[in-house]
Amino acid sequence: MEVNRMAWRNQMPQELRDHLVGKLIRAIFPQESDLPQDQVEQMNVIEDAKTIERELFETATDREQYYNLLAEKIYSIQRDIRQSGH
Repeated sequence: MEVNRMAWRNQMPQELRDHLVGKLIRAIFPQESDLPQDQVEQMNVIEDAKTIERELFETATDREQYYNLLAEKIYSIQRDIRQSGH
């Protein structure tokens, strides 16, 4: 049963997951000018977004939950940015 519940992961194209990592990055840095200028810092942002996406992907039991978890995370990031005044 566990195998069938998780089969959706094998059907999730990597290109789509990469696109969703980009959405997470845009939630953190809505304007391209907000991105760190330092290449090392940019790579850290990308790695952090990939880590968040991977954790959500591994937590979700189906595609719908995965999308919901991503939406909640993006909302949370945007809310935190608004509250911090940035």
